Amino acid sequence: IQEAEYHIAGIAYHLRAADAEEHLSHFLLVHPYSPYIDNARLMLASLMYENKSYNRAIAYSKDIHEKNLNERDLAEKIFIEGYSYFQIKNYPQALQSFSRLKQMDTRYNTTASYYYGYTHYIQGNFDEALPDFLNLENTPEYSHIVPYYIIQIYYNKKEYGQIMNRAEDLLAKEPNSKNNAELYRIVGEIAFAQKSYE
Repeated sequence: IQEAEYHIAGIAYHLRAADAEEHLSHFLLVHPYSPYIDNARLMLASLMYENKSYNRAIAYSKDIHEKNLNERDLAEKIFIEGYSYFQIKNYPQALQSFSRLKQMDTRYNTTASYYYGYTHYIQGNFDEALPDFLNLENTPEYSHIVPYYIIQIYYNKKEYGQIMNRAEDLLAKEPNSKNNAELYRIVGEIAFAQKSYE
């Protein structure tokens, strides 16, 4: 019966049925010592993450005994925690999760690197953000945004020599980006400071 109820709850989860949360919560309540309990918690954490209920996602995730998960599920758990902490602005915990995930060989490596760098970036920790962004600037899923962060970092660090060639390349590659206004401002300000008035 326990196994059947777990699979019913799991099927509801995979189908994203309206009653999936109800099935999984019922399973946790009725079978608290089941060998499937951590998988059920992970499914609930995943549902909460998808529904943007980040505090609840963290709560379910924190109750999971990691030793009971396979490597793929463990990576998913760590990502859900990291992203959820990021969304609620608990940046130290987010960094801890993304750092841990970066050290694993999983499908989340690139995403973890991006959010690790971005979390440092939004906190003004530019020296910590830069290496991850430099590693990602030619990665297809982030090549349209990461170069702008890199230029902004060099601008904030007053490393103007790094900016002009990067900016010209980026403007040629992304002529219609909404981020170009800020890029033009930075380039114009540097040119003005260097008395390159034309």
